[in-house]
Amino acid sequence: MKRVLLGGLKTLALPRWWLSNRAAFMLDAANSGFEAKLSLTVGNLRKSAIQESRSMSKCCSARRLIAAFLVVAINTPTPAKDGKELPIQGGMILMFVPGQSKFLMQGGRTMRPERGIYGFAVVNAGDGKVIGVIQRDLRKNPQVSPDGASFMTLSEKSDKIELWQTSTVKPRKELDVLKSPSDVAFSPDGKFLAVVGHIDDFGAPLALKAVDLPSGKERWVMPLAKTDSDRGTAQLATSKSGELLVAQSGVWKLVDFQTGKVQAAFEGRVSRETEFSSGGLHLSHDARRFVHVTRAFVNVWEVDGRKRLFTLPDKYTPAYTPAKFVSGDDRHSDILVIGSRDGLVGMLNISTLKLTEFGDKHEATITDIDASATKRIAVTASEDFRIKVWDLETAQLIETLVADKSAVRTIAISSDGERIASCYENGSVRIWNLK
Repeated sequence: MKRVLLGGLKTLALPRWWLSNRAAFMLDAANSGFEAKLSLTVGNLRKSAIQESRSMSKCCSARRLIAAFLVVAINTPTPAKDGKELPIQGGMILMFVPGQSKFLMQGGRTMRPERGIYGFAVVNAGDGKVIGVIQRDLRKNPQVSPDGASFMTLSEKSDKIELWQTSTVKPRKELDVLKSPSDVAFSPDGKFLAVVGHIDDFGAPLALKAVDLPSGKERWVMPLAKTDSDRGTAQLATSKSGELLVAQSGVWKLVDFQTGKVQAAFEGRVSRETEFSSGGLHLSHDARRFVHVTRAFVNVWEVDGRKRLFTLPDKYTPAYTPAKFVSGDDRHSDILVIGSRDGLVGMLNISTLKLTEFGDKHEATITDIDASATKRIAVTASEDFRIKVWDLETAQLIETLVADKSAVRTIAISSDGERIASCYENGSVRIWNLK
């Protein structure tokens, strides 16, 4: 049900379906002595409401129209739930720490105001306190361990992998595994670390190596490139069942994380483009299929059959819109949530290959997507100032969050699905409680 406030006179509860996009509806306030017929567009509700109220004020008596405007509360939650603004500015929300109310944020004026945006920080979502700042030029975003106790970084200026304690943002360990590492991945249990890099200096063949944590002791190593001239790059993905997928220069291999034994391999146009979008490379929870997201296309591949199964339509090209992979389990399928150029949000079921478009849309470009696998909900951010929360089981809108008259740049949702962190174009950072 939706609530409509008529000039402070009477509050009516209207069915949700009455207020669908561009739906004409009638508000009959018999007790207040007037009838207002309105045809409103969801995207311009506030503007239309004010225009209608001005028009009614000319033809209705003061007794019948006490208020000068009509407020239509079309978006849940109510204005009281407008998000808590934190005492930090700028930057980009990266991710929540699993099982904790902390999130990682890149940049931010509060972190280093005298030198502009640099490095990244761990922030307490409750009060916005910056727990610690790491001033590094990173090759890729930090990765958090499955238990949330530590995270790792790859510096542009060093070949060493740095492990940090999440609670204090203090150094835990430096690992010298391979030269010029390009990607790293935690094992599902957090006991091992897989690294892609060069055996010697840059230009030497690529290799994949697994080490124990936190000791850094080598478990196994696997050469990837056939010749010294085959440099390229590679990307990693892991499954909940303990497999590791590595894709490099048109070749992919499925490897047992603990032993390094190759379970399947294929040569074909799988990873020809190395400029990955935010979607990247994703392995299904049972390691039977994987999703390859580049700036040009989104493909679903079958591991056993060694063939491409599905390609998303062109309007979902990741060069223009973000994508988020949601890992499944024995009861839920793996899902890829991706935005389209026209503001629609699509959901691809990796098991059935069914593409479902959500029951609402943004009015502008989608800027970021995140999801909670635990609660099976997704959140999308847009230049239309809105954050939308979606039910992944029904593909329906749960609620819309609006606080700032500024484009939402990045968002992240906690693993339990109870908090959202959002960063805006005007520099503000807000926390939303979904409990």
